[in-house]
Order: sequence, then C-alpha cells, then structure tokens
Amino acid sequence: MNGFRLGSLTIGLLLLSMTGSLVQSGQEPSPPKPSPVHKRAGPGLSKETAIDVCTPRGENEYLDRLRCADGQPALYERQGSVGFRTEPKTPEDEKAVGDQMGNANPVPAGQKDFHMLDGYDVRCTVQKITIYMDMYHCPEPATLPVPTGFTLAKAR
Repeated sequence: MNGFRLGSLTIGLLLLSMTGSLVQSGQEPSPPKPSPVHKRAGPGLSKETAIDVCTPRGENEYLDRLRCADGQPALYERQGSVGFRTEPKTPEDEKAVGDQMGNANPVPAGQKDFHMLDGYDVRCTVQKITIYMDMYHCPEPATLPVPTGFTLAKAR
C-alpha cells in the first residue's frame, strides 16, 4: 500500500490548527463569554446617540428608571465628562461650542451638537456597558429612548 499515514501527534496538530485553540494539560477551557450589550445597536451606546435629558438630575432620574432585561434596576456609576457629542474641527465649530454650552436648549435641527457628554458605567448582572448622556436638553424630551436590551420604568 502506497498510502500516507498520519501519526496521532500530526492529527492533533492538524485539529489544533483547524480549531484555533489549545487547552494545556490541567487547564479547563474558558466558558464562552456572553455577547456584550455594548455591541448592540441602540440609543445611548455611542456619543452620537447619547440620551438627551435636562440637567444632572435628569441623568440620575433616567438611570434610576433604567431596568435590565430581567426587570431588575440597573446599577450605574458616573465616569465623568467623556468629550463632545461632535468633535469641534473648525473655528466656527469652536464658536458653536461656546454658544451651545452657554445655554441648556436643544440644538436646532440641522446644526451640529457640540454638547459635552457624561458617561455612565451601567451594570446588569455580569454585563457592563457605557451609556452616554447629554444633560443640555431642557426641557427634557417628552419621549426618552432606551438602549436595546433595557426598559424604562414609569416616572414616579
């Protein structure tokens, strides 16, 4: 027989290269990680889609109402200011930053929003995401969007 024989080591290495993983002796393979919420589309999950509220109190009231997929309240902690919704690039943009930050009114339709945003670490059991919030929209919008995978409890 003029065939080709593969030894068990060769077969093991071939399988290893096909699967892309190696488990060293004595080690358990890592359990698969749950798909992170932050990869999902939805409001508040990027600077461009920040949640518009009115004042820091509006941020806290919104986050107090935020519910995880299992109905439990989300835990949150403020990261701090995380930059502009839109990065200013020109002298006109810089002037608009000053004008917009000087009042708490929503940006008129068609204009770039240069408000400073706050980031919040939001945790639901093992998942943690960042939600971006814009507190310069007074009065607060009548309808508040909710990130995918969350719900918003009724206001008290």
